[in-house]
Amino acid sequence: MKKGIFLIIVLIILTQLRTAYAIDHMYKAEQNPLEISLPQDYTSIFQSHVIYHDGLFKGVFSAQHSSGMYNLIYADSTDAQHWEHTREILAIGKDLGTPRIFIHESTIRLYYSKQFNNSYHVYSVSCSPDFTCDHNDRLELSPVVGTWDADDVASPFLFEEKGTYWLLYSGWKNNGWKIGAAYSADAHNWIRCPNNPIISSGDGPFMQKDGDRFVLYYHKPDASGIFKTQTGSELSCDSQWSESTHVIAKEKPYDVNHIIAPSIINKDEHTYLFYSGRDTENIWHLIEATDTPQETTFTVILPGFGASWNKEALLHRKIVPAQDWRMVPFVHEYDGLLETFNALHLKEGSDYMLFSYDWRRRVEESADELYTTLKNTVWIERPNTKITLIGHSLGGLVGKIFAQKHPGLTDRLITVGTPHRGIVQVYGPLEAGELGKGNDLLWLGQHILLALEKKGVETHRQTLTRALPVLFDLFPTYDFLIDQNDKTISFSSLSIQNSLLIPTIDMSGNMFTIYGMSKL
Repeated sequence: MKKGIFLIIVLIILTQLRTAYAIDHMYKAEQNPLEISLPQDYTSIFQSHVIYHDGLFKGVFSAQHSSGMYNLIYADSTDAQHWEHTREILAIGKDLGTPRIFIHESTIRLYYSKQFNNSYHVYSVSCSPDFTCDHNDRLELSPVVGTWDADDVASPFLFEEKGTYWLLYSGWKNNGWKIGAAYSADAHNWIRCPNNPIISSGDGPFMQKDGDRFVLYYHKPDASGIFKTQTGSELSCDSQWSESTHVIAKEKPYDVNHIIAPSIINKDEHTYLFYSGRDTENIWHLIEATDTPQETTFTVILPGFGASWNKEALLHRKIVPAQDWRMVPFVHEYDGLLETFNALHLKEGSDYMLFSYDWRRRVEESADELYTTLKNTVWIERPNTKITLIGHSLGGLVGKIFAQKHPGLTDRLITVGTPHRGIVQVYGPLEAGELGKGNDLLWLGQHILLALEKKGVETHRQTLTRALPVLFDLFPTYDFLIDQNDKTISFSSLSIQNSLLIPTIDMSGNMFTIYGMSKL
């Protein structure tokens, strides 16, 4: 029952881990590249268009079939991170690419480029809201001999403004992709603007209205990144577009070779940019960026007393760093939490870690070793990442001391069964070397260490205090003794004092105690 309550509360707290701050810049998501479950017989995606519609992120992708042909597939997502329900929606025996979705009132139409007679032409089909599409496609635009787009036309993007339909598209004539515009009264019979191209070096146009401005996003064919330009006038063939500014550049391993096909979504007062990125192995991925930096958190699970194991340390008295300690095989108290993390698509190493440590040492030493571990792993790639600590039993004290020493690096501390004010059971071993009776891990650990560590004529007390210094950090910080007259003995008058647990800091709002005394 307690374990179930523990998992439920941890999940509630973890839903509040990320915050963001509005800033005029695009930030690549920590979760990149995004996960897409491809349909059977498909190997990779290429271009994409992502929209938010009917409460879902929906995407249409040009994807390569095992036959080598590029067809169009559909996928959707509730969180923009994990894409599912993928299926083929258009395969007609020709290479299909550069898909764009146009929704006008209750009508959905899918535009794309198709290879025909060694050139790419723009076609469209009608689709239902679930993207079941008619296979009888309609020709929209073709290359025109002797013009700037004489060889290919592709990357169609439709936009409606005051009853006029605008088609932005890419054209090719042996010297690179350029962007042009056409207009129509019926979204089918297109008239090219006479002053085309409007962008002399660009591809993959995407336009949206922002107040009284029109903003045009596109990628550069030279792989230098995604750019934007804007016009403040009425949309027309004569619109004057501003000098382009850089929106985002290739820099990460997943997009270092090229970034193409921008899609912009405005949702919940934030802007989301989706695009296709080509990695170091020349494989394409769906990538997300936002206008808000993610204040990411990393979760550390801190097991309790006796839950970690290292043969050299425990049997041969060697000093072994934390990375060489492992969970004891028969300890399964944390399996449910780890399985829940995995079900939430949290990845060990990138989202969380289980920190095994030498539980015999002083708590502050373990907290310092945790800091060193994070400094050499998580904070190398993500220096601004804050840490959420989930500590069980003694692990809660390690987490507490870490949080006290590094409050600016700690997001939350969650403890379960943690003796924040110490435990009575350590009094006997520390005062007289008496182990008493018991059946818990502390009692068992003391007996095992006594057998392994005893030297010569050492007393039990000398052996335990030398081999198990953590006992001093567990000494009670409350009155627990009475004298022969049944009067309470103040713990502050005892010769043994717990210097670790007496200092306090204010962690209200950032510490959650699920089971155990919560007073700091």
